[in-house]
Amino acid sequence: MISELSINNITFTEEDRMTEEGHNRALFVTASIKGAEFRRVLIDTGASTNLVTMKTLKEAKVPQTKIVHHPILMTGFEGSQSHTYGYVYVDLKVGSIQSTVKLHVIEKDPDYHMILGRLWLYDNKVVPSTYHQCMKSLLNNKIIRIPASVSPYALVHDAEFLEPKSIPEPPSSIYSTPLPSWKSMEKADQPSPTDAKSIKSSTTPLKRC
Repeated sequence: MISELSINNITFTEEDRMTEEGHNRALFVTASIKGAEFRRVLIDTGASTNLVTMKTLKEAKVPQTKIVHHPILMTGFEGSQSHTYGYVYVDLKVGSIQSTVKLHVIEKDPDYHMILGRLWLYDNKVVPSTYHQCMKSLLNNKIIRIPASVSPYALVHDAEFLEPKSIPEPPSSIYSTPLPSWKSMEKADQPSPTDAKSIKSSTTPLKRC
């Protein structure tokens, strides 16, 4: 008899790690909507809702008529507030997980295609690990593993992940402009004999009243 697995059986080991130790990457995964693939899907355990950009929906050819115009007030981590355009239900595929997801639509064009927050994670029993750059879930009584996007910024030529090894080393020698010594500065402040004579000749004695 096959025993039922639970989310408590999900663990991570060093073999799951997708990148070098000491990285500082966020967790981006690849998702698809109606066959359109998006590699910058941010997994955010601090987000209480799921977000998608209007541009992403247009690229996925989701009609704007599918969007329910019901704005909500969103507060960013820095305290800024903005309203969403509305929400839409889409069939979303992330790895082997397929589900209908409610996404709140924003009209801004941030550095991601969408954000999957706690609602999506909990509904699909997904456990993410930013350190290992992957996430795991239970599907048909099996633990599945969904890796991070290999090159989430491949189409953005002016953006890349900065790894510790790529940080340039400091220069071995530091060169600076030498300052003059105090004696040379003091000597330069003293007037020459010629200047002293001209100053003395131009001085007019004060008259007493």
